[in-house]
Amino acid sequence: MIKYVAYVRVSTIKQDLGLESQLNIINNYINKEDEILKIFTEKESGRDNNRIELGKAIEYTKNNNAILLIAKLDRLSRNVMFISTLMDSKVDFKACDIPTADNFTIHIFAALAEREVGIIRERTKNALSVIKTNIEKNGYHISKKGNMITSLGKNELKKEDWQKGQLAIKEKRLQNQNLKKAKAFANVLKGNGLNYVQITKLLNENGFKTSKGKDYMNTSTIRLFKE
Repeated sequence: MIKYVAYVRVSTIKQDLGLESQLNIINNYINKEDEILKIFTEKESGRDNNRIELGKAIEYTKNNNAILLIAKLDRLSRNVMFISTLMDSKVDFKACDIPTADNFTIHIFAALAEREVGIIRERTKNALSVIKTNIEKNGYHISKKGNMITSLGKNELKKEDWQKGQLAIKEKRLQNQNLKKAKAFANVLKGNGLNYVQITKLLNENGFKTSKGKDYMNTSTIRLFKE
């Protein structure tokens, strides 16, 4: 029997993955004979590393010789320094979405996530700058969909169109993140001497999907290294 201490985080701004969803992922991860000693719930923003409940969870995990368990790596933080601090605490922890990952692999995913946040922020900043410049110069900005924007803010668009646009952006962002994680994971496996057949098997076992949402085959794994 393995003893776990569950740590779940709910954003005070938005819930990308709610409390119930995280607990379901955790419960599906553990075996029937395993035990969850305690659940710590944190309400924090995505990049805030000062988390009281996490500190309590780490201490409780150490005192009970257990394993700290989270649903997804990004539930902990998108900050590499935070991940390093967690590992420096010497607490044994697992992420349900990367069950075979070691400390080196976790560093890779954390770095990729942090880089993605920076890219999204920079793209958003540049896009808003272009819109603002066009509005100041011409009095309006024409979007890629042909909508006229005369001021910044979602109220300028129809609510339905805005929601569809946000959903499409979110789906594309998640798809890109998944592919980057899959490629990083595959590179680590290849660096450890595994062949394409073995890498394909581990990609599928860890829940990775291709850009079309399908399981990996040897051909798609080879293609992953070329993308």
